[in-house]
Amino acid sequence: GDLKQALIFAQRALTHKPNYLDPLLLIGHIYTHSKEYDKARTAYQRYIDVQAQYDPTSEKDNIILVNPDSRATAFYGLGLIAEIMDNPLEARRDYAKTIELNPDYLDVQKRISSLEQNAVERNEDFAHGTKYLNEQNFQSAEEHFLIALDKSSNKRRMTLEIAQKYFDYSRYGEAAKFYQMCLDTNGQDAAILNDLANCHFKLKEFDKALG
Repeated sequence: GDLKQALIFAQRALTHKPNYLDPLLLIGHIYTHSKEYDKARTAYQRYIDVQAQYDPTSEKDNIILVNPDSRATAFYGLGLIAEIMDNPLEARRDYAKTIELNPDYLDVQKRISSLEQNAVERNEDFAHGTKYLNEQNFQSAEEHFLIALDKSSNKRRMTLEIAQKYFDYSRYGEAAKFYQMCLDTNGQDAAILNDLANCHFKLKEFDKALG
């Protein structure tokens, strides 16, 4: 009952002021509590997009904003939803944005550690690959990552996990290879293309990054 009433008030506020940041964030929270995750994700993303355009100096309405910049909260909400929807890579990406915006935000480091642990538990060969990567034994790392990929029931996700792991260890050439592998196998994806471009930038391959 309370959630329904809160949603009505928030939506009513947006009819008067479509870019009103507080109700946009509130709607994300309400839909998350209601387990309407697609709607929650849309609301959080809308808050992030509107906040990016927000200019307090041009504010004409006499309103007090509680959340003039709560992008960290919105990204954290997106991360939680991604976890619930069993998309650990997307969750890690959202949590990384949370930390970038607010390094002290809640328990986001615990959530990232939990995701890492789950990834390790899911695939022993992936864990061995990570261990060899940490020891700078790059040949053994790749051998185990490829075994992990071969055994995985979700090739796309495992390919991305491997690419992300290489990126985390600043092995941008290998990361680019696995991002490209994912694109070749699964078709174009804006987020993966962006990650691949980041690798090329890190490698100073600017023609490929902009290509």
